[in-house]
Amino acid sequence: MSNGVSQGPYTDNRTDQQKNIDVMGHPGAYIQSVTVAGGTQADFTGSQFGYGSVIVGASSDATITLTAGGIVSSSALIGVGAVDLSVLKVHGGSAGYVFVLKKAL
Repeated sequence: MSNGVSQGPYTDNRTDQQKNIDVMGHPGAYIQSVTVAGGTQADFTGSQFGYGSVIVGASSDATITLTAGGIVSSSALIGVGAVDLSVLKVHGGSAGYVFVLKKAL
């Protein structure tokens, strides 16, 4: 307490980049990604909820399960670019990879 004003017990440990994001928002449409490789599975529930776009790598035979039901074969999405889907889980199949992207809200 230097001039009679308490600074409080809290310290702002955010980086300058995080402060800019907090003030101005994310500069792009996507803020996080998860790569699902062949032979693995990723579930997008709980803390992983909100991933809503996919990019499919070459030679992928993964399956993408949607939140309200239904399955999309990743082989139909090879080379298409980012596709907006409401993703519940991705099973990586036997080969290839799927990038699952989380949008800035």
